Amino acid sequence: MSRTATWKTILPLTLVAVAAASRLVPHVWNVSPLGAIALFAGWRYGQKGNWLAALAVPLAALFLSDLALNNFVYHLGPSSGQAWVWFYPGAVWTYAAIALITCWGWLALRRLTSVRLAGTSLGASCLFFLLSNFGVWQSAQQFTPPMYPHTLAGLGECYVAGLPFFSHTMLGDLLFCGLLFGAYHLAAKTLEAPAIQSA
Repeated sequence: MSRTATWKTILPLTLVAVAAASRLVPHVWNVSPLGAIALFAGWRYGQKGNWLAALAVPLAALFLSDLALNNFVYHLGPSSGQAWVWFYPGAVWTYAAIALITCWGWLALRRLTSVRLAGTSLGASCLFFLLSNFGVWQSAQQFTPPMYPHTLAGLGECYVAGLPFFSHTMLGDLLFCGLLFGAYHLAAKTLEAPAIQSA
């Protein structure tokens, strides 16, 4: 494998791993790298037609960081009567949101500009808010007492309760999009320069 091919393989995965690991350090609720990771993977791998990687990278980042959070940071196992927590209630909706955001990144970022990236990031925040809060409402009956009634009014109540976190989601998506895409392009320019000079 050539030097260029090596860094083009390793660099995106390294950036995603570092971003995902940032979930494990103290941070403001919902200021998360997950939306940005999904957009980045959709752009980086989707444009090359590698849909397996485009979907696998952000979903693996979500799964592995969730495992660490649920079992070593939040210690959800003892509180839920389980030895090990693989998934939390409503997790399927979070995974669905990340998969759809990945597709959104591929479709919306075919021509990458800073304005388009910012708009796509905001769209991803909206999509995550709608699906993740629907998941909270859908799984509300698993708690005692139920978090929200399983009615249309309960769904509305769930969305209203989630509004204070929505601004944090937008901030996290914009911040980590800037960091991921910016770091990738800066590193790419730096790493490509020696190859061009030696050609």
